[in-house]
Amino acid sequence: INQQDNNIYIIRAYSNRAYSYAKLFYYQEAISDYTKVIELDCTNAHAYHNRGISYDKLGLFDLAINDFSKVLELDSGNHDLDNDNDDDNDNDIDISSNSLSTMQ
Repeated sequence: INQQDNNIYIIRAYSNRAYSYAKLFYYQEAISDYTKVIELDCTNAHAYHNRGISYDKLGLFDLAINDFSKVLELDSGNHDLDNDNDDDNDNDIDISSNSLSTMQ
């Protein structure tokens, strides 16, 4: 296995562990592993996205916004990013133009 292949496996391992931590509500541990993924691959939009969700769950909203902004910078055309570690879909906020117009 060459170094690039090895990094892919390491990134996958950290990502999977971070996802597992988040599912168990261990958000600080998930953040730590997603941060390691980002250190290994600073263009990994999924890691920024999922770390942002974990920050949000801990009430660290400024950090969450920073990560979500980075996702938009890296991958603004990708609408496939979903809430991988967000089980609480009932509390998702809809900010579409339709919902905003009904709020006014």
